[in-house]
Amino acid sequence: MASSRSGTPLPANLQGIWNPYPSAPWSADYHVNINLQMNYWPADATNLGETVAPLVDFVDALRRPGAVTAREMFGAGGWVVHNETNAFAFTGVHDWPTAFWFPEAAAWIARHLYDHYLFTLDREFLRTRAWPVLREVARFWLDELHVDPRDGRLVVSPSYSPEHGDFSAGASMSQQIVWDLFVNVAEAAALIGDRGLGREVTAALARLDPGTRIGSWGQLQEWKGDWDDPADDHRHVSHLFALHPGRQITPAATPELARAAEVSLRARGDGGTGWSKAWKINFWARLQDGDHAYLMLSEQLRTSTLANLWDTHPPFQIDGNFGATAGITEMLLQSHAGEVHILPALPSAWPRGRVTGLRARGDLTVGITWSGGTAREITLLAGHTGEVTVRSPLFEGHYRMDVAHTVEADRCTFTARAGVAVRVVSR
Repeated sequence: MASSRSGTPLPANLQGIWNPYPSAPWSADYHVNINLQMNYWPADATNLGETVAPLVDFVDALRRPGAVTAREMFGAGGWVVHNETNAFAFTGVHDWPTAFWFPEAAAWIARHLYDHYLFTLDREFLRTRAWPVLREVARFWLDELHVDPRDGRLVVSPSYSPEHGDFSAGASMSQQIVWDLFVNVAEAAALIGDRGLGREVTAALARLDPGTRIGSWGQLQEWKGDWDDPADDHRHVSHLFALHPGRQITPAATPELARAAEVSLRARGDGGTGWSKAWKINFWARLQDGDHAYLMLSEQLRTSTLANLWDTHPPFQIDGNFGATAGITEMLLQSHAGEVHILPALPSAWPRGRVTGLRARGDLTVGITWSGGTAREITLLAGHTGEVTVRSPLFEGHYRMDVAHTVEADRCTFTARAGVAVRVVSR
């Protein structure tokens, strides 16, 4: 709230607004291979959607210089930004291109605008703010993807798994980010009514290498080739983008890929810098392992947090604070898979509790009271009228609900009315 609010000219950078140094670490800039994105992971989910406004303005300001970079570096349409940018909307290559080649950054950061729409269902925002950004990033990747002669699939080339390497064609994170972009753009195009681009993106998506392969030791591969080393404990686990913040991998819809993601995550270990541990909280929450998510949160606080509660990435970065906050939220509520999942990764250390005011995609405000590790009361307030599916073991027991609904196993579907609160209470 202090470093990103409506009317401020810039979003929160690596140190928020708290950098005290004339020559700041990493120039107090915007790393867009995860750090700026992580700063905004909790914004909508914790009911602080208004803090997204400076990010939207900043991304919009990158489009014009990013179009020059796309044209002059790649001969492509649309716009692009690489690993780092700054207050002057720099979109070119960092001074260490062999370590910081990341033209996928624009696609990753554009997903925040579409996700903001999913949380708010604000069609005017989608049409006037998010769609121009998404449309132009999609144009860049439609122009820039290459056909892999080995299998005929569309791949990002060259691609570089962030800060780990090496250069290859079709590194998993690159492919997963483009997959995520094209799925979001196809959905948005249907809502906007841009049938032409919708068809073009859908056709490319059918040919796109998805970047989700299970390797020889059961891992989710980091590269298109099976090159992963089970002894590698690098802090970047970039090839799990499809698990979080993406929605390509879920335990329910793609259980084999979810298991492979867990194998990779266990191999990399629980170490890392502050932002890396924060990401791992979210990974374990998406895998619905609340106890391991809690372990990572504990590690974050014990070994990656200063006495004043700043996240350590010497001297400090604020992304770990935001990322850990998002992880706590993911432990309590998830909504990325088309349903409102209540307490998906509740740790045994939190057998009793209460939370109010969380937000779910679909313009829903959610409150939960639980005891004995199980939800006892759920409150949902919809901002828009529409069908809602809620997942909770509560629906497998005796409960009372004040609207007409249907139940299948642990899922309940009902029509929410704008401005009308719905309560589910265990008997």
